[in-house]
Amino acid sequence: MSRNDEHLDESPSALEVLEVDQAAGGDPVIAERLDLGFDVEAIRAQVLAHVVSLPAAWQTNVYGGWSVLSQSGSYMDGWQQGHRAFRADGSRDPAVAGAIHEQRFVTPTEICVGPLAAAIARITGLGFQPYRARIAVLKAGSSSSRHRDDVDGAYRVRLHIPIITNPGCAFVTDHGEIHMPADGAAYLVNVAQWHTVVNRGTADRYHLYMGVIDTMAVSEHFPFMKRPFQFGRGPGAPIDLQSVVGAWSGQFATRSGVITPCGLALAPDGSWTVTLPAMLSQPISGTAREGVDDLLFESNMTGRTGTIRLRDDDGVRVLVVSADDGSIGCELTMGEST
Repeated sequence: MSRNDEHLDESPSALEVLEVDQAAGGDPVIAERLDLGFDVEAIRAQVLAHVVSLPAAWQTNVYGGWSVLSQSGSYMDGWQQGHRAFRADGSRDPAVAGAIHEQRFVTPTEICVGPLAAAIARITGLGFQPYRARIAVLKAGSSSSRHRDDVDGAYRVRLHIPIITNPGCAFVTDHGEIHMPADGAAYLVNVAQWHTVVNRGTADRYHLYMGVIDTMAVSEHFPFMKRPFQFGRGPGAPIDLQSVVGAWSGQFATRSGVITPCGLALAPDGSWTVTLPAMLSQPISGTAREGVDDLLFESNMTGRTGTIRLRDDDGVRVLVVSADDGSIGCELTMGEST
């Protein structure tokens, strides 16, 4: 890896693109800069001294790295290629859809110490709920494939903190591109849109990046609750208990804007447990019984009642859980991530 002064690039070129706002009648926002003043020099020193010497997990021969937050706690975990679940027309491919449940990747790894751990803690303290955080390297003179990480309209946002970069690096969308200087700022990008990452320079690019959910509306363009609370809304298919017995995983959300990974285990007798590892140390339990076209649930802990319905998303079964009072909800798919 080259350690020349290209990583000190502070060029403001293309930052004016950040001012474009779709709500104001322009093209969609490419990225939003947050001047949070991360200690990039300390992060860079840690990465160079303690991370790059470790074996990397490679998705391709030019792109890979080391996980800071993963599902298993290993820095080699978290490099599954979930974006392959989306066809060129933007629809899901049922054969690979659900290849990865990103928001389950919240366990600190061996490298989540020192400045990297401090950065994750600060992002968490701002209400961003980081998940699947990684140190990613893109080799000089290379690029990623053109891809997307979710369907149109989905909330799928990544936060980038550039560590080592050069002016030839850019995040490229159908609406333009943006270079992210390694100057202590963070950048939010929407990865539910088609995009490519390019490195036209002569030195490798290193970013700390992660999925985030802006629950506290820190950002102008990417607050999560800018959209209405929708879990449990919309049509569902008839459901019987035995057809949905098993383990499910997905997202749990509250009306106030909190969103967190969750798991649901549903037994043949209708008993169930819900785990919220980021919120509760013990599972929540309850019972479910068959209604007319859905399941009716009740929590043993709170007495809260609601419905469980089944929705089909292009061949993927989605279990939709909604409290009767609209206070909480879940959307889950069956099985473990691969």
